Amino acid sequence: MTRHILYNILNIFARFLNFALFWIIVNMLGASAETDWFFFVYGFVYFCIGIAFYGLECSLVPIWPRLSQKEKNGFLQTCIILGIVGAIPLQLFGLAVSLYFPGFFGFSIPFSTGHTVLLSVVLFLQPPLVYFSALYSSLLQSSGKYFWPITHLSLRTLGVLPILLLPFCSGVSCVSIAYIVGELLRFLLLKAAARSHGVGLSYRQRFEVSPYKQYFVAMGWMVLMLSAAAVNPYVDLIMVGRLGDGSATLVEYAGRLRGIPVLLLSGTLIVFLGEWSRRQGQEPLWDQIIGNAWKMGLCGIMLSGGLILSKQYWIPLIFRVQHFDALQLASLDSLMTWYLIGAPFLLLTGTLGRGFMALQRFRLLATVAVLSVFVNIFLNLVFIAFFGIKGVAVSTTALDALLSCAYFFIGKRLSKTRKEI
Repeated sequence: MTRHILYNILNIFARFLNFALFWIIVNMLGASAETDWFFFVYGFVYFCIGIAFYGLECSLVPIWPRLSQKEKNGFLQTCIILGIVGAIPLQLFGLAVSLYFPGFFGFSIPFSTGHTVLLSVVLFLQPPLVYFSALYSSLLQSSGKYFWPITHLSLRTLGVLPILLLPFCSGVSCVSIAYIVGELLRFLLLKAAARSHGVGLSYRQRFEVSPYKQYFVAMGWMVLMLSAAAVNPYVDLIMVGRLGDGSATLVEYAGRLRGIPVLLLSGTLIVFLGEWSRRQGQEPLWDQIIGNAWKMGLCGIMLSGGLILSKQYWIPLIFRVQHFDALQLASLDSLMTWYLIGAPFLLLTGTLGRGFMALQRFRLLATVAVLSVFVNIFLNLVFIAFFGIKGVAVSTTALDALLSCAYFFIGKRLSKTRKEI
């Protein structure tokens, strides 16, 4: 318990640094056609980051304990080579996203072609670096070394903040450069931490995929699940693109803040995944997972309730009136209210989801996530038509509630089945 408290303190500190970063960027950029383009492109980048980091990390943590040290070294090198090879087509895809996709979805391109290409290259260098960071973070977690995986976000932030605080730094170009510096620092520190703990010290010379086929299949299901989950906020962004300049940016800002209760408790979620993964096959694991999920959901209710009751104080502090007009602030207020109502459901599904990951139920997670994309599109069509921009947050909350019910029902069925066996 003491260790969990310490990890949560470290996690809260890391999130505080990241929140400071968010505050600086919000009030540096404001909301305009330029930021709409930036967040449209960065939405694709963040989609890739979610897959590269969280998909890889969460799928690998339960896999590493099943491998011998020799197999770990071979599997690690194979993953590294695949990451290097995959970075090339990703850059080509990034150029298409930056130059051709915005106009199709109603976003203007506010930069020259050359400037746009440079920004694209810088932004789409982030996912490969995140991919390599995830390899070492998952190795540390599987070995019970949680300090660096929990504080990794602060490592990135410590690389980004000094650049943003430079007096001549402004606009999305500066933010793009700061992001890549932060990702590079996170990768280097996680790799150094893994090596200092004797993880991944030697590599094989041969590149082999076939011996690890079952693990790549498990990773594939996890990637599919994270892809579907990451599509939902991007669908939200696209579906408000025609509601006026700055609308997509407001949804992006509010959507990022939606996860505050989850982020504050994510240190515990990291420990849950590592501990449950090492306890595979032990009873009564599912009862423990469901019990912890209820506790996390209760914590989410208290955190979200406090944030909703105090939003008239902290929203003006985050979104300064000199950068946002009265209509934009009113939209942010209503968006945050509905997003925070759904945050406890998000925390509940996050906890149960890690239970499924620990038992490698990746196909189940992927199936639910894919179905959620179609449900989200339907809910957006309905609620945006009735409520405008606020309808995006209403839709997200409704989807989170449905997912938490589905996860809880599936978890109870699995628990009952395991008891009968």
